[in-house]
Amino acid sequence: MKRMYSFIQKIDWVLMIRLMVAGLFITIAFAYKDWLPALFGFTIFVTGLIAHKTKRGCGYANCQQ
Repeated sequence: MKRMYSFIQKIDWVLMIRLMVAGLFITIAFAYKDWLPALFGFTIFVTGLIAHKTKRGCGYANCQQ
């Protein structure tokens, strides 16, 4: 149980949500053979990876309002 709790604490939930949303857009793009959701999903995917690498942006405790 302690190992599972440690594993759950190490997950970057902001990145997970961004990757899930990107995956949904890309899946919709393949299902409907449309480029717009694919480009939007790819943009969310790349932005999520960059934000995870730099730890900047909303979700990482320095969101500018």
